[in-house]
Amino acid sequence: MTDGPNGVPLTGGRMTQSVVRVGNSVHRPVSDSSEFVAALLGLFEKQGFTGAPRYLGRTAGNDVLSYLPGQVPERFRVWEDEQIAAAGALLRSMHDATRGSSLAGRFQVVCHHDPGPNNAVWVDGMPTAFIDWDTAAPGSPLEDLGYMAWTWCIAPAKQTVPVGRQADQLRILADSYRLHGPERHALVDAILEQQARNVRFWSEIMAGPESAPATAEVITERIAWSRREFAFTVEHREVFDHALARTADPVVTTDLERPMTAGSHPFDPLAQARADGVERTSASVLLTDPAGRILLVRRAPGVLQSGLWELPGGGIEDGEDVVRAALRELGEESGLTGARVTAYLGHDDYTNTRSRRTREYTIAACLDRPGTVLLSAEHDRHLWAAPADLPAPIAPHEQTMIRRHTTPPPTQPGHLPLPGYLPTIPAAPMWGSLFFTTTDGDAVLLRATDPAKGLQYPGGDVEFTDPSPLHTAVRECWEETGILLPPDPARHPLLATVVEQPRGGWPLKIGFTFFGGRLTAEQVAAIRLDTAEHTEVVVLTAGQLPGAVGPQRAQLTLTVLEAVRTGLPAYIVR
Repeated sequence: MTDGPNGVPLTGGRMTQSVVRVGNSVHRPVSDSSEFVAALLGLFEKQGFTGAPRYLGRTAGNDVLSYLPGQVPERFRVWEDEQIAAAGALLRSMHDATRGSSLAGRFQVVCHHDPGPNNAVWVDGMPTAFIDWDTAAPGSPLEDLGYMAWTWCIAPAKQTVPVGRQADQLRILADSYRLHGPERHALVDAILEQQARNVRFWSEIMAGPESAPATAEVITERIAWSRREFAFTVEHREVFDHALARTADPVVTTDLERPMTAGSHPFDPLAQARADGVERTSASVLLTDPAGRILLVRRAPGVLQSGLWELPGGGIEDGEDVVRAALRELGEESGLTGARVTAYLGHDDYTNTRSRRTREYTIAACLDRPGTVLLSAEHDRHLWAAPADLPAPIAPHEQTMIRRHTTPPPTQPGHLPLPGYLPTIPAAPMWGSLFFTTTDGDAVLLRATDPAKGLQYPGGDVEFTDPSPLHTAVRECWEETGILLPPDPARHPLLATVVEQPRGGWPLKIGFTFFGGRLTAEQVAAIRLDTAEHTEVVVLTAGQLPGAVGPQRAQLTLTVLEAVRTGLPAYIVR
């Protein structure tokens, strides 16, 4: 192929026209999505995901991307099992590269939103990359997976493929994506939603302005086609659901080399800071009084950044975690003690006045009764300020943090400010645990060093810096067994939500048990216990449970075993 003076046109796209190849690059017209796509492709490059083009820059009104050699099919057709599996694994890798990113925001992942076969680059008969990222946006993995399942696996047009065979390929796709638990049961609904969405999408295009990407006849046929596909999926839903019920087991790995040391768990924020190249860490406290006002202190004359208002806080010392450091700094800078910690608010990165990359962690805390502020020599004034009346100057990242995590005063008569209201309702601690079975379906339990605790699942109480109860379960499992797992709800679905009534001095507690997976005999034997907490691994059949554990633990474990079998999480009050 020889490039012309304006490049070689690349055809096949349904929405974006005037795309050309120039040498080893692709030029696409700049669009409203260009900035997001550029950031997304940059994220992929940083994460090492090779299944997308690289963003090279912008020139003459075009975004310039790297050219991915290979073929792009013009039409949907019947695919081989290996091709379906490769597509599912590619989509999973793409989603994993975006989990927890700023681009995903409050959503689980960034979705492609059109991962059909005609938006994949094929090399040697296998899909290796996705192209046409104009519709990418934050969303749920099932949005992409539902569309992929529809366009790669099932369709009435595939008349030569029996419905049962299409269902088998749907299962292959779900397995290769490592889709488990409630999301797996929701996949057919996701397919139907994508088919219905396609009808709505092309109907809106038809009713819109004259700049439609296709003729009225073509759009009319796409709407009719999507409706036929929807009716076909509804007709054969039972076959598809039955195939998906034959689930593959989550992958379980053991990591026997990593030491089990306090403060060195997979989600230790300070360890992550070191890995990110942060040179200095600090901790601050967003402290509110019962009226919802925030404590700010002003840096004294002669002190670096004199006159700056800030939250109480300072550097984290060796051996401290974020919460301990923040409370120590609060006491040193304000003289206040007895603050009740309510949340971990995350961190902000910035370059300090000494040009050092700094990460500031912030916790939220509340004073349930007024206290006397006694300032240190670093500060000359304090102020209890309403969030809407912050003094100046104040560090921009702290100002943003305050406005993000505070609430305006109530407008209804008799309503308490949020910090005053929270102590009047239960504050329920949470815990997270992982439940394992053997490949034969027997329960794998740990005998606690404390005889009063009996047989347990790997797990523990949620710490302030744990992002979620699943992260807690994964962290505790790693510390207690040496088994290292990703905190991925698709691989480790929820089995049970447990509400524990107050007892033994504990208030109401809420727990979450997740499925760790099925362990082989070798993996069970390789479990490395933390002897300070557990003395042995115990494997019990369902029939052995009532005689080996207390009635509550036996009932919980039997219920969890049933959830493993059915894929339906349980709700337990005890």
